[in-house]
Amino acid sequence: MQCYKADLCEDKSSIKAFSFPTLELSPDELNVAQANLLKGVKVLKYCRNGKKKEKVLRLDTARLKLTYTPSKKPVSDTTIYIKDINEIRDVETGKSVPETAIFKKADSKIMSETKELCSAFIFRSSEGYKSLNLQFQSHDEKVDVLMVITFLAHRTRRSLTTDPETQRILELWMEADQNNDKRLSREEVTVLLQKLNVQLNKSALKEMFEQADKDGSNYLSFDEFKLFYKALHKRTEVERIFDRFAMKEGNQKLMKSDLFSAFRKERQKEKIEEKEVKEVMTLFGDPNKVKGLTLSQFTSYLFSQRNTWWKQHDREKITHEMGHPLNKYFIASSHNTYLKGDQLISRSSTDMYKIVLEKGCRCVELDCWDGPNGEPDIYHGYTRTSKIKFRAAVETIGKYAFKTTPYPVILSLEVHTSVEQQRVMARDMRAVFGDNLLTRSDVEEGRLPFTPHGLMNKILIKGKMAPEHYKRRDDEVSDEETDEVSKQGKESPAGHGHAKKVALELSDIVTIRATKVTDWGERSKVNEIQSFSETACNHIIETDPARFVKMNKSMMSRVYPSGMRIASDNYDPFAAWSVGCQCVALNYQVIDAPMRLMETKFESNGGCGYLLKPKHLRDEGGFNDYRQPSCKLVVTVISGYQIPKPAKGVVVDPYVTVHINGTRVDTCEPLCTTAKKNNGFNPIWNQQFSFTIRCVNIAMLTLRVLSEKMGTDEKIAESSIPILSLRKGFRCVPLRSIHDRSELENSSLLCCFDLSSL
Repeated sequence: MQCYKADLCEDKSSIKAFSFPTLELSPDELNVAQANLLKGVKVLKYCRNGKKKEKVLRLDTARLKLTYTPSKKPVSDTTIYIKDINEIRDVETGKSVPETAIFKKADSKIMSETKELCSAFIFRSSEGYKSLNLQFQSHDEKVDVLMVITFLAHRTRRSLTTDPETQRILELWMEADQNNDKRLSREEVTVLLQKLNVQLNKSALKEMFEQADKDGSNYLSFDEFKLFYKALHKRTEVERIFDRFAMKEGNQKLMKSDLFSAFRKERQKEKIEEKEVKEVMTLFGDPNKVKGLTLSQFTSYLFSQRNTWWKQHDREKITHEMGHPLNKYFIASSHNTYLKGDQLISRSSTDMYKIVLEKGCRCVELDCWDGPNGEPDIYHGYTRTSKIKFRAAVETIGKYAFKTTPYPVILSLEVHTSVEQQRVMARDMRAVFGDNLLTRSDVEEGRLPFTPHGLMNKILIKGKMAPEHYKRRDDEVSDEETDEVSKQGKESPAGHGHAKKVALELSDIVTIRATKVTDWGERSKVNEIQSFSETACNHIIETDPARFVKMNKSMMSRVYPSGMRIASDNYDPFAAWSVGCQCVALNYQVIDAPMRLMETKFESNGGCGYLLKPKHLRDEGGFNDYRQPSCKLVVTVISGYQIPKPAKGVVVDPYVTVHINGTRVDTCEPLCTTAKKNNGFNPIWNQQFSFTIRCVNIAMLTLRVLSEKMGTDEKIAESSIPILSLRKGFRCVPLRSIHDRSELENSSLLCCFDLSSL
């Protein structure tokens, strides 16, 4: 989210959820209004002191953001992204000005005849909700700007009209009409098709264009372009699904309410309330005569957010019990959080703590070293990475710890500082975190349950304790923080040495004690933790997984990447999850396949950063080696829609790989569809794949789109999902970028899923 230097914050309770005017302009009028805003519109901007300044409000050519000029501020501070605009406030009945903090302040200074020209955009920033308060030169100009912003904001959220297909056609029409003459030539249509990755030969394009050109003008009006688009967009694979549940009504087929309910029950394996049926019919059907869904409307529904493969409540709500001890959960965890790049020479930045915390990460790492002037630094020791101040990192953590989720944040301290600077660290954390900091006495006296729910809005410190604050057991060894496992003799990586002495002041705020045990945690507590490199972790999994599972039932463990991963690439986290390791730490700065899978996994349970482990990994009992299959998954990859072009090349020959990540017995090599030559617009595969899954609680499904070419095939896009969050039936699978996991607009797969117990 873009950070802005705001004027005044708006009262959060006054914010309406996505509130915009009704779109009243025709496509042609909207196109003209957008062209004017691209050139720039003169406005008066009201400031926090009530004064107003002349500005030019301008839309960028990508139609993603607004800027106002001139200004002495940096461009980033005068930019508002369309995606961050939450509401447009106009003058309400009985009010003199729009209801914002700045307009209220300026009310008495605004002449009555100009108040109707005022409007405000409410947008999100890192500091809360802010407002851009503007006065336009005329009422018509104000309406035009508000309509364009409304259109673009709705486009971002894909919910403009009761007919999403019309929304998409309108977007394409405005994009294609480069000269703003309110009609499309064959050349403009050809350019548009190239952008959409549609490969049509000249004769086929000529035939389709002439069929849509009803008046024979050699141009397509908006209504004619709708006919052209629908002919282009005809999907025989959807038509086959539709025909099974549709009936002839006059001169067209309709899927009426009762037949739609039958479709949802028989094919989608879902119970549907009558209220929801009416909502779908109203949203996707003709609002003036809700008789049923046409093929076009059913297609819009099939590819809408209402029909994606995710169980939406898994993403939007807390669905797991949050009253178990912390060691009963998988916890989203970061390794060397401060680094922006590789492990040897990259920059360290406090921004990385903001980024990972806003992604829902709940365990971040701080490598602490003595700094100048008695102030500790954070950096990757014995390397050329840059340094940041410990205090600055702590302040960033304090600011963003609970922006995304209120569940507890763990600070994993790697302490290499002197006792004196440890005292400074303790002082800084107490000062910055205040009552949010959990202390040793809080835990020992049982003031709060040691559970995610009981520790909401609390910050926990993981580190060594001074001997005065715990009684050392004979199952512990003196080198408390190495990742050697007793009797295993495995690696002790460079750069992970630790200070031998612990300041009492720092020890007093440690609430997750770092230790090393020799009895596999039989006498350990739930707030004790042992760290392992990925190499040591994998060795134990190979030699004694049952004991590792048992250990993770009584205490906590943290796994971190091997010191050999200099490029900050990541290891496969599923091996560690399969034996119950809680804090499986990855390098968030590299969005590789393991990181993409982890981010997807933690989208479940409302994205809160805590996932309750499967029962066999948290309750007493023997190790489940998954010899007995638990379910069968059948995936049918039916078709694709608007597959992006590869980075290199002008055409795409797409195919889809299907594979499972999970425990070692479930993880498999990818299975592939055939490639479709020169068709990224609407390739059809209709190929089926079956998987036997033994630990469904951990397994994830990934669908990846690649382009076939000489040499190495190029990865184009993908999407992953935890098996437990998968919806059965015919589902839309929105595709994400391989590079940053961003959703690719309008790009998706249509698949059918069947999951059955064995």
